[in-house]
Order: sequence, then structure tokens, then C-alpha cells
Amino acid sequence: MNDATSSVRDGTTRGPRMTPAQARELAAAAGDLYHRLREADLARDADPDPARRRAGWRLDVAVGGLHSAAEELLDTADELIRLAARRTDACPVPWGACPEHGATLRSTAGRCWCSAPGCLRRWFHDRLGEPCAEPITGSSRSRV
Repeated sequence: MNDATSSVRDGTTRGPRMTPAQARELAAAAGDLYHRLREADLARDADPDPARRRAGWRLDVAVGGLHSAAEELLDTADELIRLAARRTDACPVPWGACPEHGATLRSTAGRCWCSAPGCLRRWFHDRLGEPCAEPITGSSRSRV
């Protein structure tokens, strides 16, 4: 386990935190490697020797993986930016909410929407999977 790994016992994270700039830098590096591998894959496709063309088939798989990795790193940077911009008076629940209707969000494929009848709010990220960004509007207390 390295220093930046969450501890199972105490729920804390040790070491430096990932910043949006670091995530974007890693995405750029993955993108550069993607382009280099894509060029190598295209050259492999043009090779007249069928054995060498077959030998490099994994390049296509690597190209796809790097493209996905770059996209995921950019999404990570965007999420870190949204988390950093959260209001100091934001609701402490660990899931997102519609600013008007509360806990009515639904999400799929990284997109989110309010399911309240007539509400047209949409978000192009998984707002439901992020901590609530809305200000606290009330509180409840359990009675003993």
C-alpha cells in the first residue's frame, strides 16, 4: 500500500492529493502516447509482411485503452474542479440533489437529471455520485 492510498482502518488518505492540473497533465501524457501508438498501429497495418502485421495486433487494443484512460483522467480533473468549487455552506450528504426538488436525481452513463415531474434540469456529469453542492435548507434531529 503506498502513501496516497486510503487506509481501510481509519478512512483517511495519506500523502498528496490529486489536483485537477495533475489529472490534466496525466491525460495529456496518455494522449501523446495514444497518438504515438496510433501511428505505430497504422504503420503496422501497412507492413507488407503478414506475420509482422499479425504480431502487432495488440497495438490496436493499447490505443483504445489509452484513449479511454485520457478521457477518464479529464473527467477526474473536471470532478476535482467541481469538488473544489463546492460552497462552504453545502449540504453534508454524500450524494447530489436537485436545487429545487432535493433527492430526485437519476443518472446513467455519466449524465444526470431530475426526475420530478416538470423539472427539466440536466447535468452533463454524474451529479448524483458527487457530494451535494446545494446549501443546507433544513435539518432533522432524531428523537431519543
